[in-house]
Amino acid sequence: MSVRAGAVLPLRGRPALFAVGIWAALLPLCAAHAHNPLHFALLAGFSAVLVALAVCDATTMLLPNKLTYPAILAAVALGWAWPAHSFTATIAGGFAGFAIMFALFAFVPGFGAGDVKLCGLIGLLVGWPLVLYALTAGVLLNGLVVLLGLAVGKLRLRGAMPYGPGLIAGALLILLRAH
Repeated sequence: MSVRAGAVLPLRGRPALFAVGIWAALLPLCAAHAHNPLHFALLAGFSAVLVALAVCDATTMLLPNKLTYPAILAAVALGWAWPAHSFTATIAGGFAGFAIMFALFAFVPGFGAGDVKLCGLIGLLVGWPLVLYALTAGVLLNGLVVLLGLAVGKLRLRGAMPYGPGLIAGALLILLRAH
């Protein structure tokens, strides 16, 4: 039985190559900041998923559940393995990330359910209280993208843009600095 390439990973062609290139560039940073081989595996594995999610969102404005749900399950299952925070901090971070973005999703137009799940995943990965720093960094990075997009005429004031890549960039900054 044949499986379509998109059924396995929602990235194909140039976006897939771009994601692999970004991830390959992150690997030395993962190695430099890892405390031990398990920590390197966590950083490398979750950065691969985050990069894939960022590229998916940038190209399709969707954060696919077939990447997000397994990553959330893995983050919960491996929450004990992070050297910089406890399993309790993992769960608290996940809850905080989910709750913060759910409040925005419920009251501010423009956010999608994928953003809510992504923020829960980010919280699980960075833990409490670093989820606050990761989300703040992501919001600021997205704000810079909007300002640049408006300045060069690529975005309109009421236009839509993917929010995930900025949130993911903020999360990677925290993961690779604080962990």
